[in-house]
Amino acid sequence: LINMSRDYLLIFMIGSPILGIGLFMGSFLGVENHPELASAYMIVSNVFNLSLDYIFLKYTSMGTMGASLSTVLGYTIGMIVFYWYIKSPKRMVTFVKLKNTKPFKDAFVASIPMLVFMVMSFFKELGLNTIIIRYTSDTGLSVHTVCENVLFIIEMVTDGIIGVIPNIAGILYGERDYFGIRALCIKSLKYAFLATIVVFASSLLFTKQISVMFGITENPLQQILINTLQLFVISLPFHVWNKFLTSYYETIEQTAQASLVTFLQNGFLVIPLAWLGIYIDMNYFKGNGLRGLALGFVSAEALSSLFAYIY
Repeated sequence: LINMSRDYLLIFMIGSPILGIGLFMGSFLGVENHPELASAYMIVSNVFNLSLDYIFLKYTSMGTMGASLSTVLGYTIGMIVFYWYIKSPKRMVTFVKLKNTKPFKDAFVASIPMLVFMVMSFFKELGLNTIIIRYTSDTGLSVHTVCENVLFIIEMVTDGIIGVIPNIAGILYGERDYFGIRALCIKSLKYAFLATIVVFASSLLFTKQISVMFGITENPLQQILINTLQLFVISLPFHVWNKFLTSYYETIEQTAQASLVTFLQNGFLVIPLAWLGIYIDMNYFKGNGLRGLALGFVSAEALSSLFAYIY
């Protein structure tokens, strides 16, 4: 897999500044209350991304390099949406000359939770992959990948809902409109948990179909995935709650609280609990370790919520 990984990463890293600019501009669209343009950017980019995926993979011999190139080109083409934002007469954000370094200091403090998230995510993936390969081999990694993708699906849905909190609640917090913040948070949580319930129920009812969607069609791997995923999805409500807490505490300038949730959720708890779950499952229940891995995720998310509440 080394050559395939190298080809994919080479193009992806070259195009990463373009992807970064897209995410950067998306923040401006949110601040300026243009959610329709932010949505249009994601839709246009992904339509071209998927279309080019099909063309490059079917009609060229580029392989994974073609898959990576389609992502970069798709998100580059999607930037045509920003033209309407730049030309908008209602645009409020402009460049100004800074008189001191205070904005940089404020921005650094506000971004500490994101920095913690990035660092812990790296160690989380490194630690989990090492543990899974060591104790459950390639089978465990395949199952874990599908579980992570189900988690990614719920994040795509709920992050869009929770994502309004930093923008709108930030303004309300600046105006000390605490009633408005509370109303916004309650409404965001209702929609987020409604979406979570739909994904949760779908994952339980259509687990076999999900395995087929990710190319796992043969027993015993399919049955292992079904058993593991049905336990793993129990962590989804806790995961969404923790994401909400992080976003909310960042907004009201409680960076220590936001960093704590991120630190617990993304590595500090999940790595040891995943290892412990695998160990107990394999040694005391004579299992393959994957049910213990799933329960490790559930425990990590639930304990993160509990410790954040205690703190």
